[in-house]
Amino acid sequence: MIEVILSLAIITFAFLLLLELISLGLSNNRKSQEETTVALIAKSIIADPLIAQKLSSIRYYNEEGIEAPPKQAVFRCDIRLYQTFSPLDVEIQLNCVEMLFSWPATAPEKNRKKRVIQTSLYDPFIPNL
Repeated sequence: MIEVILSLAIITFAFLLLLELISLGLSNNRKSQEETTVALIAKSIIADPLIAQKLSSIRYYNEEGIEAPPKQAVFRCDIRLYQTFSPLDVEIQLNCVEMLFSWPATAPEKNRKKRVIQTSLYDPFIPNL
C-alpha cells in the first residue's frame, strides 16, 4: 500500500512540474508575440513615406499590428522625429525616428510594458526637417 501512495505522490509531483512548464511556455509565447508585433509595427512606420512630414505623432494599433482607434488599441506608439549629424561625416544630417511603444494601450501608464526603437531615416530624397 505504501508503494502505491509513494508512486502516486511521485506522479503528482511530476504532473505539477509539467503544468508549471506549460504555464512558462505560454507566457514566453505571449511575450514573443508582443515583441514580434512591435517589430512589425516599427517596420511599417519606418517604411511610411509620409513619416518625415510629421515631427511627432501618436498612433494606436490592434494586436495584429493594424492601426486602430484608441479605445480598440492594444499598442500605443509615440513617434518623434529629430535631426542629428552622422558620426562619420559632420556635413551629413540624418533624420532620425524614435518610437516608444507601450502596451496594453488602455492600461494606466505605470502598468504598461514599454519598448523604445530608434533608427535613422537616411534617404537622399527625404528633405531635412
